[in-house]
Amino acid sequence: MNWLKVEVTVSSEAIEALSPAMLSLSPSGIQVDSKDGTATLIIYVPESYPLENIQATLKTALDKISSEGLNAEPADIKVSSISDENWIENYRKYFKPIQIGRFLIKPSWEEIQALPDEIVIQLDPGLAFGTGSHPTTEGCLIFLQEFIYGGETVLDLGTGSGILAIAAAKLGAGRAIAIDNDPQAIEVAKKNAAENSVAGKINFMVEDFADFKPARVDLLVANLTAFLIIKLLSDIVRKLEGLRIFVASGITVGQKGPVLEALKENGFVAEKILDTGEWTTLVSRLG
Repeated sequence: MNWLKVEVTVSSEAIEALSPAMLSLSPSGIQVDSKDGTATLIIYVPESYPLENIQATLKTALDKISSEGLNAEPADIKVSSISDENWIENYRKYFKPIQIGRFLIKPSWEEIQALPDEIVIQLDPGLAFGTGSHPTTEGCLIFLQEFIYGGETVLDLGTGSGILAIAAAKLGAGRAIAIDNDPQAIEVAKKNAAENSVAGKINFMVEDFADFKPARVDLLVANLTAFLIIKLLSDIVRKLEGLRIFVASGITVGQKGPVLEALKENGFVAEKILDTGEWTTLVSRLG
């Protein structure tokens, strides 16, 4: 069987926002090649898949990204044919283990001998593994290791592949709630949680946060966009009882100031800031 290689080139800040649409076309994974402030997201779909459906899905996603205040330019879509043999070789060559603090994130075909204090997360490879080395995901994983002590209730807002909820569960959180408005992402996240033996600790929900009922939460992690984080802050304060720590990412360095100001206006005190390249991850306490 031959495949269609679908390449979408966008600004680096649009990677996380575009990934769910790419995943809906190809649950087997996303390759991300970054260079000079832009990134090319690459997926492979069966050649029989209608080209017009691919283009319509991606155009809709790019339009939505722009409407949420992110720059998606150059927003270039390219589709070409590739043989089955070349697809398999590329797929396995690209997806390699990633180490982030104590976490070892790996695909199933890679054998790893973890050290006693290391935590293995297996993703095969799906949304998060396609972007697992992206600074926004990395920043969230770093801070989860610092602020989860055991027994907490963690809310993963915009869970995508579930990587952050899975990480929280493996660190000893008592319970994780993972919500996303994309049903396809939730299905992948459930599968990933089962493969990591933490499905029983995570409640997955297909839902917009606007419809989320108030709940008691100790720690919130949201790898979204600056626009969405600012937009949701008042609801976050109103709906999440007992919230202590807010880990926020998907924020460019240039957007850091407005996000910090919005956090302050809603009663949060910035505690830690991690800048990695052009990306920022923020930790705030609700004072």
